[in-house]
Order: sequence, then structure tokens, then C-alpha cells
Amino acid sequence: MRRQPFRTLPLPLFCLVAATALAPFRNWLAIGRCRSRGTPQQKMPRVQRRSGPVDAACSTPAEEYLSSIGYSEAEISKAKSRYGRQFSPDVTSKIKPACRFLSDLGMNDVQIRKLVINYPMVFRWSLEKNLKPVVKWLSAMGVNDAQLAKTILKYPSLLGLSLEQNSKPTVEWLVAMGMNTTQVTKVILTFPQLFGLSLVQNLKPKVLAFRERGFAETQIASCIARFPQLLSYSFRRLADRMRVLDDHGRLTEKSLCRAMSLT
Repeated sequence: MRRQPFRTLPLPLFCLVAATALAPFRNWLAIGRCRSRGTPQQKMPRVQRRSGPVDAACSTPAEEYLSSIGYSEAEISKAKSRYGRQFSPDVTSKIKPACRFLSDLGMNDVQIRKLVINYPMVFRWSLEKNLKPVVKWLSAMGVNDAQLAKTILKYPSLLGLSLEQNSKPTVEWLVAMGMNTTQVTKVILTFPQLFGLSLVQNLKPKVLAFRERGFAETQIASCIARFPQLLSYSFRRLADRMRVLDDHGRLTEKSLCRAMSLT
């Protein structure tokens, strides 16, 4: 079949077709002409950011309560973001009892505010099942009243750790290595974060590295009591520092602790 030659439209007909096709875009074209001629345009109203107290219509009772006792919107927003889900702890059964409990431990208003903003998860825990038993255990481990607040501020998660699955097994492990009560108390005060580390997956494998380098149990206990933070470093970092010191004949408790803290 022979193709028909392409025929161009006459100019008047082409203009009519083009005008019909561009009809929906007349408004856009008009705006473009106004801009090119410098015609002033209407400005969209600027959205004003809300500041000041939390809007009660858009907040939870927890937010309203914190706002009523002086927490700023920025502080409440930070607490909400750290809480991890809708910030809705019960004011009567969670927030007020927890704040009173922290105050009874010796924390002042500034310290309580700091803890609430940076670690609002404290409102998730039960006063009777978590907070009080942990404080009682800390006291039994030799942490006095003046040290309790500092220890909790240093590591608030300590209040939420299971005594049976975390804290007590870790203490038993330290004692089994030869650490005495005074040394265990020093570890708690110096580095309470140790009790948040896995005993099986973290602490024991690192202590094995000590044994492989010839450390006795009492030496390991002394090293951990001197600088418990060394168990928070990666296994590779710990092993590398041991190897370098051992190659130079300088692997001792004191030199290892110093190397881990400086490098």
C-alpha cells in the first residue's frame, strides 16, 4: 500500500488548533506575562510557628502536666522524641510518683528535669517492681544515699535493668573472678553502664582475651576495678592494644588501662 505524503496544515488552521490545545494553560501564561512585566503578585500568608505553652487541644495529659510545672515546648518535644512512642504515661500513677521518688533520692529540680528530658523512659517503669528494688539493691552493694543520685544520673537505664537477668549475675561474675565488695562498689560508681552489657556476648569473650595473654583471675579483677570502661570498648580494640603492648614487653594492668583510655 502506497503511503500518503505528509501534508502541512494551512497557517490559519494551525493557529486555530494551537489555540484550542493551549486554552487550559491561559492562566499560567497570564501569570508568566505578569511576572515578565513586573506586575506585583499576591503573597501567600506566612505560617506562624507556635511558641509558648503546649496547646491543650493537641497534647496528651502528660505534656499538659509537664507544661504546667514549667517545662518548655522544646523540652517536652525532646522528651517525646526520646520516649519512642506516643508520650502518654499516666500523670497520677507514673509521672508524679517517679518525680517524688527521684526527689527523695536527693535529686534537685534541675537534676530531675535533666533526667526527664534526656531519659523519659523512667516513666515506663513500675515504682514497686523496678525503681525501688534497684535502689534497695544498690544500697546493699554499698552505694550510700549521697552516691545514689549521681549513679542514676550517670546511667538512668540502671533503674530499668532486670536485677535477676543483668545486675546480680554480673556482680556474681565479678566476684567469681576475685573482686571484693569494695571493688564491686567502685565499679558501680565509676561505670554503672557495665551492667547494661551482655555477660555472654560481651563481657566474657573480652575477659577470655585477658586469659589468652597470661593474666591471672586476680589480675583481671584488679584491671577491671581500676578501669571498668575498658570492657565497653570493642573486642578488636582491646585485643589490638594487648598485642602491641605484649610485643614490646609492656603488657601490665596499669599500661593496658592507660593505653585503652588514651588511644
